Formats: sequence, C-alpha cells, structure tokens
Amino acid sequence: MVKSNGTHSLLKIKIDAGKFHQIRSQLSLAGFPILGDVKYKGPHWSDKKSIALCATGLSFKKTTDAKIIDLIINIPEEWGQYIKQ
Repeated sequence: MVKSNGTHSLLKIKIDAGKFHQIRSQLSLAGFPILGDVKYKGPHWSDKKSIALCATGLSFKKTTDAKIIDLIINIPEEWGQYIKQ
C-alpha cells in the first residue's frame, strides 16, 4: 500500500504476467474492489466512463536489439481527492 485514508487506498501492484482482469477480480475477491469497477462490485466514483486503475510503468525489450524500454507516468492528479488524509 502506498497511501490510505481509512476509506480509500492507493496500491502499487507489480505483475509479471497474468490473465485478463486478474487485478480487478482478485482485489474484488479480497474485499477491495476498485473504484468505478461496478463489474467487480466496486463503488461508483466521479468518472462514469472509467475505473481507478492505471498502469504507471511498462517495460519491454525492443525487437531489434536487447535494449529495455521503460515507460513511466504519474498517477492522475484528480485521484488525490480520494486519498487525502
């Protein structure tokens, strides 16, 4: 867990491989559904067109050589309202 306010928590999850929707289904089964993910029993939130799930990092090897490419972004700023203390 990166941050929590007792109601919402910001998690950093690293996966190497997995099935489609694995993070969503496992968090829901553990009793921690993702905001906006109504398919997996998550509560509604301010953005009705998306869920609070964001890939902030992605690494892969180029096909033309052995170089590793790392792509990194910050979490969306508007998510801060859900984890303020």
